[in-house]
Amino acid sequence: MVRKRKSQPESLPSASGGEESDSALPARKRPRNGHVIGQADEDASDEDTGELADVKPEGVNGENADDSEAEQEDDYEEERNEEGGEIIRRKKRVTVKLERGADGYVAGSIVRIKLDNFVTYDHVEFRPGAQLNMIIGPNGTGKSTIVCAITLGLGWSPKVLGRAPEISAFVKQGCKRAYTEIELKGRPGKANVIIKREFNRDDKKSIWTLNGERTTGQKVSNIVSDFGIQIGNLCAFLPQDKVAEFAQMNPRELLKATMEAAGDPNLTTWHNTLVNSAGRLEIYQHELQTQQSRQQDLNRRIEDLSEDVENYFQRQGLLAKIKEEEVMKLVRDFRVKTAEKSKLKATWKRYQRQYQEHISKAEPCLEVKNRESKKKARMTSHQDELRAKHKKALSAIEQMSGRLEKKSLETEDTSEKLGNLRQAEAERKQQIAGYRTNIEKLKEAIENRPADVDTTQLDKEINTARQKRRGLQEEQKALDRKFQAYNEKGTQINNNLDQIQNQLAAIQNIRSQRIAALGRANASCGFAMNWIQQNANKFRQEIIFPAAVSVQVSDPSFAHLVELACGNNLMTFVAQNEDDYRVLNTLNDQQHFVNGRQRVRINTIQITQEDIQSDTPYPAPREQLEASGMEGYALDFCDCPPAMRAFLRNSAGLHMTAISRETGDAIDEKAAQNCGVTRLLWAGDHYKNNPAAWDDMRAPHFIESSNVRISRYGSRAKQITSNQARFEAKFFNQNVDEEQVERLNRQRADLAEQRTQLEAEIQRASLSAKASKPELEKLQKLEEELNARKNVIVADLKRFERAKMELQKAKLQLESLLNRPSIEAERTRLKAEQMVHVKERVRLAQELTSLCLHANKAAAELVEVQMQIMQVDANMDAVDEHVRGFAAQQEELEADLERSKAAYQNHRRITEAAAAVATDQVSTLDDDLRAELSAKWEHDERSVDEIDQVIQQARNDIDLLPEVNRSAIDRLERYKSELAVVQQSVKKHKIKVDKLGNIVKKTHDQFDVALTELVTLVSAKFGAALQRNNCAGEVRLVRTGEDYANWALEILVKFRDAEDLQVLTAQRQSGGERSFTTIMYLTSLTELSRVPFSLVDEINQGMDQRAERLVHDQLVQVTCREDAGQYFLITPKLLTNLRYDKKMSVLCIYNGEYLPENEYKLGDVKGLLANIRAIMAEA
Repeated sequence: MVRKRKSQPESLPSASGGEESDSALPARKRPRNGHVIGQADEDASDEDTGELADVKPEGVNGENADDSEAEQEDDYEEERNEEGGEIIRRKKRVTVKLERGADGYVAGSIVRIKLDNFVTYDHVEFRPGAQLNMIIGPNGTGKSTIVCAITLGLGWSPKVLGRAPEISAFVKQGCKRAYTEIELKGRPGKANVIIKREFNRDDKKSIWTLNGERTTGQKVSNIVSDFGIQIGNLCAFLPQDKVAEFAQMNPRELLKATMEAAGDPNLTTWHNTLVNSAGRLEIYQHELQTQQSRQQDLNRRIEDLSEDVENYFQRQGLLAKIKEEEVMKLVRDFRVKTAEKSKLKATWKRYQRQYQEHISKAEPCLEVKNRESKKKARMTSHQDELRAKHKKALSAIEQMSGRLEKKSLETEDTSEKLGNLRQAEAERKQQIAGYRTNIEKLKEAIENRPADVDTTQLDKEINTARQKRRGLQEEQKALDRKFQAYNEKGTQINNNLDQIQNQLAAIQNIRSQRIAALGRANASCGFAMNWIQQNANKFRQEIIFPAAVSVQVSDPSFAHLVELACGNNLMTFVAQNEDDYRVLNTLNDQQHFVNGRQRVRINTIQITQEDIQSDTPYPAPREQLEASGMEGYALDFCDCPPAMRAFLRNSAGLHMTAISRETGDAIDEKAAQNCGVTRLLWAGDHYKNNPAAWDDMRAPHFIESSNVRISRYGSRAKQITSNQARFEAKFFNQNVDEEQVERLNRQRADLAEQRTQLEAEIQRASLSAKASKPELEKLQKLEEELNARKNVIVADLKRFERAKMELQKAKLQLESLLNRPSIEAERTRLKAEQMVHVKERVRLAQELTSLCLHANKAAAELVEVQMQIMQVDANMDAVDEHVRGFAAQQEELEADLERSKAAYQNHRRITEAAAAVATDQVSTLDDDLRAELSAKWEHDERSVDEIDQVIQQARNDIDLLPEVNRSAIDRLERYKSELAVVQQSVKKHKIKVDKLGNIVKKTHDQFDVALTELVTLVSAKFGAALQRNNCAGEVRLVRTGEDYANWALEILVKFRDAEDLQVLTAQRQSGGERSFTTIMYLTSLTELSRVPFSLVDEINQGMDQRAERLVHDQLVQVTCREDAGQYFLITPKLLTNLRYDKKMSVLCIYNGEYLPENEYKLGDVKGLLANIRAIMAEA
């Protein structure tokens, strides 16, 4: 049960809550990336836009770099150099002065802290002092919790603390929500700032309140940054879990942290300006050099092209003259062609008139011819109509003749039937007599009916014999099916045995599989292995096939690692003496082709007996290698011939390659590299959550590698490269599967036993089949005899039944013949039918006569029209005789007309083409030249040949000039244009270089002086502090020229007389030495600090009492000065007789399950102090 205590004095805070336990926070882990300055909180919510972000002062990126030049004259001082009398002007030392209120608190310092359900506290509220605050209390009571509260309450991320990564982990166990409330001292004349942060266990969200009003994390970050609070800076705020990180800070980070925490406020701004401006200056200088080089190159090229351009213009003048003359030539040619065209047109018009006159004379004859032609056309049309009429009449006659002929045939048929009536009657009488005779015979057969015989007993005997026979046949068929099944089963057993035998042979012959796989992967290797086997007699010793065939991996789970370690050495043939090596290389020297295309190319090497016997040592003992997480050297897992092993050791370096099936988190990579290996191979992180996947040897494996390359020169520095590969073993994963061999042998034994049993069953079935065969034959013979007896009885009955049916049929046929009509009735009917046919024939003959008369009339009309057409044709022939005479003359005139027209039109096209060409050429001329030439060609009387001579002379003159491409003048113009641009660019870059150079120089002068002064002061204070403890130390500024980003700060210390000053690192010094050095350095910065408060948490860990006392005295002396800011020193214990100051506050933490209230007043601090004073007064 938690009991609240009454409020205590401000210097002694009261607190209640449970004890701090390991479960209150997750396990502490050291951040990998060093300390974090102003890192944004990952816990920010929609209401909380983030924790403290990097707040960069003006000029960080160079935007306000120019403003840094405008320094007030009061910021500088002048000093005369004693040696040369020169006046040196330098920046005055900046004295940091904090804004302190009337109550002693500086702006931004912590006035009050209030926590609720935070880590170990249920509820606490206390007010720290204005200067040194020494917070003491036993371990686990919550001292470091106050550090966490300050960090998180002012907006920084939990990662700054190096504890739990999520803010929800800082909610007290058993509670759902927590909050921190921190009151910061306001600037003079302004109220204090109260920042409250609420958060819960379930999510990362935070609710921010500023002076009682809801706000965002970003606004809080801006206010905290405005006060200059630097919780992310290890030089100003050093939590317990970050003490070791201070020594791990690289020198560049230490310089940045020192500049931010102490010295001139402009140091960080100047440094950032120098980093950015110097980088830009280098870029501009490089660009300026490039542009100047280009300017010189352009000037040279312009000078080289000047002569070519002069020749070009002279040539262009001659070409212009040629063009003018060619235009004159085209115009002259056009005018000549125009005159010729006019002459041809006149000739064409003359022939046209003669043709028209001839046509006028021939018109009367043509009119007669046209009239007769129309008359003939009318008669021809009438002739066609008459022909159609006549054809239709002939068609009707043909149809009528057919009908008449048909009717005549019907009449003749009836007459023939009348003549055959007597013969038909005689045949009918003969048929009747025959049927009567047959009926008498059938009646006699029916009267002799066979006696009825009962075949029931015979049927029973037949059925019994049949059933017995069928039973035996079914048994026989069953035996046949058994035999067939036995045969199939035997065949299957034999096939399975053959298959198992083949599988055993294939499994146990891994070498053959490897050879086949290598042949598929490399056709040359496949050819070479086959050739070596066929020519084995040519070698003195065995040729060792490549490692892909001859190496067996002792543990299959290492197959992928070992094969990857072999790399390109998998396909190298090994000869064991020089003669064999020479014979083997004939494969490369001679013309051997694979598949008729690819030439054989193989890798070969000679391994001598000396190589085999030489034992190259491993770089480190296996025990040392295994301690780093690696499981051994790759060569340890290779079973192969000695020559191949020597090759893998001396050439492939497998004794220098370490391998492991473990993942990266189980590998100490640095320790493995220190074993001297050149390559590390281990399982990728892919198998961290699924280790069983590594055992799937058929699947590709994810393998991580680290290659170590040691320089052969100088300090033999190591160069390490890492990589991850997805690798699939193609050869080494093919090993003998003993379990499968055992399983196949068991299957083979089972099949052999099955075959033995099957043979016994076949023997028994054969005996049974032989025993039943005589009985089956006896039953078949009995059944045949019984069926024969029955068939005789059944045949007699069938003949009797057939006679009865035939008798009935004969009676029906006889009755049909007797019922036929008499011959006289039939004769009367046929004569009547004959008379009807005769009358129809007469009528059809009359109609046929009428049709013939009509056809004759149409034929007469057709003949008359044909005669008239013949007369018209005679008239037209007479007219044609006259027309042909005119036509001959007309043809001659038409030919002359067409020739003259064609000549004119052809010349017109030529003239038009010439006009078009001339027009096009003239249109290309400018207006002035066109006007000039127009005046010339009006008076130019030269012929085309004369103009050609002028053109040819100009061309000869051009041939005497060197040919210059138009690109020369284009290049010259382009070079001139580019030169103007480059000159302007050079001018601009010079201005930029000069301006940035001035900025860098001025900023460097300011930065270097101020930084040197800061480092000198800090080094002096730091060295003095260490000297008081019989140690030595200094702070050294490392300058790297204009590479300001790599300027650094090194802390050098020595703790023993026999050693030199050494740089402080996380590895070189002990924990106590690092803690002592750290607090001494931070104390040295305190006097120059610009932050409103600083904090160190349990810095005395690992120190002896003497060092701890010195540190305490140094802190009291520095932090209790009048100009010192607020300081928090957190420690679990205090030495006796320490130095104290009136300006320091001691805050004792009382925390536990309860505080007793009894007569001893153990929880009354004031009472305890009063008792101590009374005891001291009595003494």
